[in-house]
Amino acid sequence: MSTIVGLVGNHTIWLGADSCLTYDDVVYPCSEKLCQINCNLAIAGAGRPRTIEIAGMTLKQHLQPSELNLPQWREEFRHAIAEAGQMMEMDAKIQVMQADLLIATNKGLFVMLEDFMLYEVHGFTAYGSGKAFALGALAYADADPDLSGERLVNKAIQIAARFDSHTRPPVTVVKIVRCEECSPCSPSAPTNGTGA
Repeated sequence: MSTIVGLVGNHTIWLGADSCLTYDDVVYPCSEKLCQINCNLAIAGAGRPRTIEIAGMTLKQHLQPSELNLPQWREEFRHAIAEAGQMMEMDAKIQVMQADLLIATNKGLFVMLEDFMLYEVHGFTAYGSGKAFALGALAYADADPDLSGERLVNKAIQIAARFDSHTRPPVTVVKIVRCEECSPCSPSAPTNGTGA
């Protein structure tokens, strides 16, 4: 499994992920769990890297976050995932969507579950095997005004890694700036945090 975390601030959204995957109780290194497509869009997944790759690819090709209309966006995303699944000659719902996805846009933070349901997140959330530890850390540290959003997300995943053997550093964190009208941009460099 893994741990992914999303945090919604006043003007920014922070998205973070650890760097491992687990298959049959064997832990493998993986740095492909968080993909920043541009400064308006990033995606992280607790699940198969191919799912995250497909989701990121389809989001980039089919969605314009600056023109986000939630019901239309949800349907377009479902269509894009199904289309990608057909290209891979798979059943999209059963074999491609084997991950919980956190999607950060300049309009908000969303979670898409394996059944393709899309929900907006307010505050913070976490998914994966280290979810409970990360949520506890987020709830406790959220009251500390000295912690930046980046440090809070990083710290939550580091704490999850201490107690969950399927969560491992390094941690990658990206920032999306919330805005009503954003122009096209190139991705900013994600940050890696290793200290607890």
